[in-house]
Amino acid sequence: MAYYNDLDLSTFYDVIIIGAGPAGLTAALSLGRACYRVAVIERQKQGGLVSVVSEIVNYPGTPSIGGSDLIKQMRSHAEHFGAEFINTEVTALTDMEDDIKTVVTKDATYHCYGVLLATGAPPKDVGFKGEAAYRGRGIAYTAPVDGEFFTGKEIFVIGAGTTAAEDSVFLTKYASHVTALVPSEDFTCDAAFWTRALEHPHITVIKNIEILEVTGDSLIRSLVWKDRASGEVTTFRPESGDTFGVFILTGHLPETGLVRGLVDLDALYYVPVDRRQRTNLPGLYAAGDVCSYTFRQVLTAASGGATAALDLIKFVYRMQTKVGICPVQPVRRATLHKTVDGAPGGESLEKKSLFAPEMLSQLYTVFARFEKDLVLHLFPDARPVSGELISYMNSLAGLEDKLSVRLEDVTDDEPEFRPCVRVEYTDETPCGFAFHGMPGGNEFNSFILGLYNASCSGQAVSDTAMEKIRSIDHDIHIDVFVTLTCTMCPDLVTAMMRIATLTPHVSCDVYDLNHFQSIRERYNVMSVPCYIIEGREPMFGLKSVDEILEVL
Repeated sequence: MAYYNDLDLSTFYDVIIIGAGPAGLTAALSLGRACYRVAVIERQKQGGLVSVVSEIVNYPGTPSIGGSDLIKQMRSHAEHFGAEFINTEVTALTDMEDDIKTVVTKDATYHCYGVLLATGAPPKDVGFKGEAAYRGRGIAYTAPVDGEFFTGKEIFVIGAGTTAAEDSVFLTKYASHVTALVPSEDFTCDAAFWTRALEHPHITVIKNIEILEVTGDSLIRSLVWKDRASGEVTTFRPESGDTFGVFILTGHLPETGLVRGLVDLDALYYVPVDRRQRTNLPGLYAAGDVCSYTFRQVLTAASGGATAALDLIKFVYRMQTKVGICPVQPVRRATLHKTVDGAPGGESLEKKSLFAPEMLSQLYTVFARFEKDLVLHLFPDARPVSGELISYMNSLAGLEDKLSVRLEDVTDDEPEFRPCVRVEYTDETPCGFAFHGMPGGNEFNSFILGLYNASCSGQAVSDTAMEKIRSIDHDIHIDVFVTLTCTMCPDLVTAMMRIATLTPHVSCDVYDLNHFQSIRERYNVMSVPCYIIEGREPMFGLKSVDEILEVL
């Protein structure tokens, strides 16, 4: 009991949820609404696999919505009821048989009564020669995000299941031709799922093959596979010498490393749960794709998260009564509205703004915390996107007195890649970051967070990270390449911009590659997110603040 008396209540929660997909977010909403203190810990992108789905049509009450949009709504709803979000990696679960459990992360240690594992099941690697080396240089794992990079090129799909079948058809919207390479003698799902692919005039399906290797220079130039039955080896090289795409869609591997040895797992390492989402260890629950489910959809994941939360509400109450410690109840997010009278025609600012009322409410919540004045320094060119950028930035500045716009002439020589917006303080000191293109779509939030981090104390950074940032004693420039449809890109952009706002030695330029074809060709970028430090070799994938600092 002395241990409990010494407990740091600032890091003590009723429930800690590991994973921010539909299961974790639904549980966070329900627990927050029940006035429990809940933290959602996510090491990578919010939403997991759902965030890259272009359209969801079977979510009740929502006839059609993009996966990333649904996840944003889920997170906002959970935040409204006080759920806290922590971006770090959980490294261990200890004291799991005690009343108060311990969750160890890279940055801090937390305590709680209950743990919900909602870590999902990411795609499997195949393991052939060259797969890791050419990831982001022709090897891809998510058709909706990376398909556009192979417009007009040959695309190969590796897989035998439902995802491979459906994405083979989806990728025909970009590819000159799609070849589906099936690693087994037959499909691993109902053959009906492959009907459209088999009948499609621009898809070739080849069964029972083994991928041997991919080769090339900075990009993939050849793919080699073997027919398992005949032993015949085939090498594909585009006649033009061009590159091509290889999409690996061979299934998923549940993220259960944290609980191996703690709870029972099935033969495929998924977590078996009962009807209340309980594992065989009291206080440890699981929900979503990490579980031994028959069906894996947004609906089933959300349902599992809700079920786990409802049982956790009862479980935590029993633990509070037994132990005698109650975490501080969460503060529910206030919704702010702001209307400016006297606009032309007597209309309110909401009616004149480019932003929807819901977005305005969130923007005013952020703007209310601004401390320093910022200048949105615009460098346009003659393209229509410059007009969009100017209109966008003027609309933002019209919402907040601490924002202003400075517009340069179109004919100026610098910067080379226009349009762009550089964020500066009023004395023209750079805030450390710029965006080339128009920061809309999935990059709107990251840009707003960049402004927030530049104007005030901003998002929290661990003490370890701050020490590393303060130790940087030389100038470092980072180029980040994104597309506005990429759901992983904003987290990388936010992390890069955060570091840039904390030290004058780091600067960051973000480019929407859809507007800068020459950059894509210069660096042979075929996947996002991508970043280049000091002009060195491109690197790919999502990185947290701590992971970026390790590279720097």
